[in-house]
Amino acid sequence: MLIKNILYAIKLLAEKNIKFGKTFIQKVLYLSLPEDERDLYYIPYYYGPYSENVQMLLKSLVFIDYIDYNEIDHSFQLKKTDDSLIKYENERIKFLIDFLIKNDIKNTSKISNLAKTFMILDANNSLKNGHRIDELIKLIKERADFVGWKELSKYDNDLISGYIKLSKKLAKNLPN
Repeated sequence: MLIKNILYAIKLLAEKNIKFGKTFIQKVLYLSLPEDERDLYYIPYYYGPYSENVQMLLKSLVFIDYIDYNEIDHSFQLKKTDDSLIKYENERIKFLIDFLIKNDIKNTSKISNLAKTFMILDANNSLKNGHRIDELIKLIKERADFVGWKELSKYDNDLISGYIKLSKKLAKNLPN
């Protein structure tokens, strides 16, 4: 299923004219997976949630000439479009990509910060609970610093608050 999700995400991002590379795909998959699969595949890493499985599948898809990776702009493109794998659809990925566009999250930095915030809140069961925003900002800053996400830990409170609100909105509205 993971390979179908990767291909579907690549297809949709290309259709929406969003430039994306490995990191962007990693975050799209992380944010769109159900909680049990996020926990199974992803760990905190330098640029946010990271999955060795997703990375290996991307490399394999390039190796078997299913997708193309452009070394210059670090982007992917589907090479095979008539395959049954491409006909697969995923409502969570579709919703997420529309959500990202609507909220102007179209670059790696923004999606990485959203995914980091989402991961911290999710790990602390704070996506759906009614914690005060100042408590959540403090939590994000402390955990981001602890994990090594220094950039996120140093953002001003308004920016972190925005990522918290987006994370909660995404968690609430993502289709089952």
